[in-house]
Amino acid sequence: MKETRNIGLKYLQFLRYAVDAQGQEPDQLDDMDWQRLMAFAERQSVIGVVYDGIQRLRQRVRIPKLQLVRWVGNASQVEARNILLNELCVEVCDAFRKEGFECCLLKGQGNALMYPKPLLRTSGDIDVWVRSVNKEVGKNHEVRNILHWVRKRNPQGKTEYHHIDYGMYKDVDVEVHYRPTFMNNLINNGRLQRWMNEHKEEQFSHWVSLPKGEGRICVPTWEFNVVFQLSHMYRHVLQSGLGFKNLIDFYFLLVKSEQMEARCLERDLRYLGLSQFASAVMWVLREVLGLEERYLLVPADERRGRFLLKEVVSGGNFGKYNQRNAHQGGQIQANVNRLMRDVRLVRYFPSECIWEPIFRIWHFCWRVAH
Repeated sequence: MKETRNIGLKYLQFLRYAVDAQGQEPDQLDDMDWQRLMAFAERQSVIGVVYDGIQRLRQRVRIPKLQLVRWVGNASQVEARNILLNELCVEVCDAFRKEGFECCLLKGQGNALMYPKPLLRTSGDIDVWVRSVNKEVGKNHEVRNILHWVRKRNPQGKTEYHHIDYGMYKDVDVEVHYRPTFMNNLINNGRLQRWMNEHKEEQFSHWVSLPKGEGRICVPTWEFNVVFQLSHMYRHVLQSGLGFKNLIDFYFLLVKSEQMEARCLERDLRYLGLSQFASAVMWVLREVLGLEERYLLVPADERRGRFLLKEVVSGGNFGKYNQRNAHQGGQIQANVNRLMRDVRLVRYFPSECIWEPIFRIWHFCWRVAH
């Protein structure tokens, strides 16, 4: 693929092998630059996943001892942080339950449970969806109750349309969601909020156990997770960028659909305005990570998929390495950069890009009101 030449096709081939334990061993391993492979894995926040692939090769491929020590050390840090975040997830949810709220963990440690080796997924922050136990409380009143409870503990917590910063831990960000996610297009956002509201009861009763006995938490069901994670990734592509970490999360989510008919969601995705982005994701997952055709949610779109792949490769996790996202000029420059990004992406995802400036004004008014 022409878009991947700068980092080397062999790094993407190795990533595919690392994700699929039954996959074909990559070519050109004898001259693999393990240092550059590590740099690629760090940019994409997939150190643990790639290390799992290295473990399978250690008996057949000679890896320099110093490089191997670094890989082992980095993977050990990933595992230790996962254990810490698992414990904190249970602690945060318990704190909210004692105050009369129910919790559902979004992405993060819940996504890790879908991995063959959950502790090797690179962890991030903690996102917890919270609602009142009292079902008679109206939505607006419920949001204000959550905001009030969090602000008692973190008066400076930044408030957005879908979450507020909890800010109770030094090294771990916690975001408290009263809405799981949103879309720029206000029409599609209204549909998305209704869809999530119709399915929310199942999410707060879908219990799973964490891998090291840290406790039990609620995570989204498969169908809800597909819609939520697609809309979450879509928003990050529009705002700054997306990395392979989130795409691999979605890969493992789809291959968990053995008992599901993946195409059963195609109509919902089209209704919610997610089908164009989903078609780009399907192309990348199929062409780069080897996702089988039977798992595709919608037909793959090569044009949008190639564009998405280029963004993922050049920007890394959440676009952190994309120079276009630099905000040296402060908030004004950040807004200009966002508008320029909308112009660049409008050919591929017109609806969300056209609505983005309108949503930003609407969001400002919402924040003032709250």
